Amino acid sequence: MAETALPDPDGEDVRGFGTHLTCALPPVGGNNGPASAINNRGRIAGSAQTSVTDSGCPPYQITAAIIWRNGKVQAQVPTVGSDPNGEALGINSQGHATGYSGTCTAAHHAVMWENGTATALPDLGVEGVSGGGISDKGEIVGQVARPDGTTAYGAVWQNKGGTYTITSFNTLRGDYFFFGEGINNHGLAVGSTQLQNGRLVPRVRLAGRRDCRPSHAVSCQFQPLGNHG
Repeated sequence: MAETALPDPDGEDVRGFGTHLTCALPPVGGNNGPASAINNRGRIAGSAQTSVTDSGCPPYQITAAIIWRNGKVQAQVPTVGSDPNGEALGINSQGHATGYSGTCTAAHHAVMWENGTATALPDLGVEGVSGGGISDKGEIVGQVARPDGTTAYGAVWQNKGGTYTITSFNTLRGDYFFFGEGINNHGLAVGSTQLQNGRLVPRVRLAGRRDCRPSHAVSCQFQPLGNHG
């Protein structure tokens, strides 16, 4: 994702880079359309602003989760329940996507989209939850908020007989929160963590086993990736 040279007519800073448009791909009536991930078939997952003003954050526009293909909008996928906003952050080779559904200020549900249908993934009972990446085997990595709201954990969702189960992992010492961003077909996941001082560093989940049950958390916990001081 990158900003263009054109200023945003609403002066909105969509991704914290500045107040220019992020619409290299076509939006759906609004100003911005940032992309987040691409699969091997050229389908792109991301979000795009619509022409509808977001009543929770005026004058900005409602954001919809979008799948693009061949430079065109293939699908505007639904949110969960009455959530006005959504964003797709990961997509696998089958075209299944993951991300979140919520408002302009909070992610209420982690979501898996398949064939235009949104499935809310389990969480720990509080908002601040999102899918970040999805493998071709349907494993999803992302983030869930701790029940007391003090931090956010890395999370892995696995499809067991048509029902998704969740395993969350405590942050490492000194970390404030973790967000899982990608997972491959061997169950190896990566993401980033924010330290208490605000610094972001990468993390990796060990590839010991894909079955990340709490009893096997040692082989599945997220670990530092390289030496970052």
